[in-house]
Amino acid sequence: MVTTPKQTDPAGGSIPVVVIAHEYALCRDILAVACVQGRLTVAASCPTKETLLRRCAETHPDVVVVSDPLHGPIDELVDKLLADGIRIIVISGDQSPERLSHLLIRGVQGYMLHDTSPSEVATGVHAVARGAVAINHTVATMLVNQWRRLRENAMTTGTGGTRGLTPRETEVLAAMVEGLPTKSIARRLGVAFKTIENHKIRIFEKLGVRTHAQAVSVAIHHGLVPPVTPEQLAVPDRAGV
Repeated sequence: MVTTPKQTDPAGGSIPVVVIAHEYALCRDILAVACVQGRLTVAASCPTKETLLRRCAETHPDVVVVSDPLHGPIDELVDKLLADGIRIIVISGDQSPERLSHLLIRGVQGYMLHDTSPSEVATGVHAVARGAVAINHTVATMLVNQWRRLRENAMTTGTGGTRGLTPRETEVLAAMVEGLPTKSIARRLGVAFKTIENHKIRIFEKLGVRTHAQAVSVAIHHGLVPPVTPEQLAVPDRAGV
């Protein structure tokens, strides 16, 4: 087994380890260069699902950046990676809200379209490694438009509601939809980190989900939080590294 050693940045933090998977060598090379320039450790660059799974087993990356499709559907691959505790950013040409929601509910932490720049992908890896959700501006717009449609439908049919969330839990969930990690939410609300962690546990229980990304998807689907603009969402160029 070859485990990629963890490196530290000048500030003393751990540098995330990423594995890239794309069927085109040019795209893999461009993403690898952007990740290295973005202070990431690139453990492997893979052209197939089989190679990706083997290299992940060897290197234990923090994040995988994978194209959709990768010589075929990636859904089963996503499940295997998530089961191993690896966070995932999907790069796709599919702009349908259904595909986006399906992958978010499955547990994917990032979704970016082909209009995303390589540097945005690298910054998104840092965000996902910290536990945030990473999306680009086009995806953010998709989410907001979907939220508006679902919210209007809920108001028309009377199926809206907060699923028993308290006002504070709704605030926390809204911050999660913006893509903020737990520390940032605690700082915004002026409470302890552990308090936000406890709120998130109760939110997950009430929504019937297990991950940050799943909670965001349910919140968007059911209009559980006030609307946000694309600029408020944690798109990569605002995520910070």
